[in-house]
Amino acid sequence: MTQRHDSVTTTCLRDLVAQRLDKHWSDFAQAHPHLAEAIDRTQLIDLTIDKLEEDADFVAAMRQANIDHAALTTAVRLVDKAESWIRRLLA
Repeated sequence: MTQRHDSVTTTCLRDLVAQRLDKHWSDFAQAHPHLAEAIDRTQLIDLTIDKLEEDADFVAAMRQANIDHAALTTAVRLVDKAESWIRRLLA
């Protein structure tokens, strides 16, 4: 992966983790108000991302997603090429 792609992927992952955290935070904060006050949200997001990137299942799923994305991109290019030839033949 390129540096830019890694950065985009990390940003997307950060957004996803933040959304999931926000979804469950109010219940957690209600059950553990003092702990919720003491936790730094940004650090929790960073820690979660670090743990995900160490998780073998997560890494395998991301690898498969990249393979699937590459295959889909290739398929779209092939369809575009076929469409181009069809337009030429019918012109």
